[in-house]
Amino acid sequence: MNTSELKISKVPFNYGLKWLTCAWELLKNQYVLLILVSLTMFILSIVVFKIGNVNIVGFVLSAFVSVIFYSGILRIVDRVFKKEGVKYKDLFYYLNNIEELKPLLPFAYASIMINAPLILTQTLFDHLNFNKNVESIFIIVLSLITTLASYLIFLSLPQMIFKKVHIIESIKNNIKAIVKNFKAVIGYGIFIVLLAIFSSLLLVLPFIFIALPIIYISPYFAYITIFEEYKIEDKKIEIENV
Repeated sequence: MNTSELKISKVPFNYGLKWLTCAWELLKNQYVLLILVSLTMFILSIVVFKIGNVNIVGFVLSAFVSVIFYSGILRIVDRVFKKEGVKYKDLFYYLNNIEELKPLLPFAYASIMINAPLILTQTLFDHLNFNKNVESIFIIVLSLITTLASYLIFLSLPQMIFKKVHIIESIKNNIKAIVKNFKAVIGYGIFIVLLAIFSSLLLVLPFIFIALPIIYISPYFAYITIFEEYKIEDKKIEIENV
């Protein structure tokens, strides 16, 4: 798809919060299903990372697992939002449709490239005796750079799934979208961090059963408001139980 065909909307600043509240409304309407698929992806990512044993191998494997199953989650979220039939097995849709998965794999490559400097540095520090203060400063700086770089692929996957956009074109679209909606995107990032911190402080259960699925679901609403011109009304979004 030509990027000129993909209109990029400018959204209000408060959409950064509304993407999260819409995710919560969607979650309440299909709570059991969305919790199950979120937990499945979360657990699989951790297990694959641990199986990899070495940080680098585990991270690479985890990146590919994340693409496969997060693509399934986005497809499920889209179908729930559009009031279409959906089942738990839809999480494995791309494992059963390899030809549709192949165009999405470049997202995993991009994710690996963005995170590689941080993972390699952490692995290096684990095996060499560096000054702990230097290590901490270096990791903090690299983590910040990695987080900022991650915005380059922030909404790439939904573009690739729903609009068949190539990864390079999606990154160009993301840059334009972030420039156009800088306040909303930064606000969203801040709200995500606060949600994760507060839910973690309340022990692990609020994070697993509230924050985690909202973090997985909310990018979908960022995508449809920016790239599909969806308008979030002040009232609650209405989604029928499927």
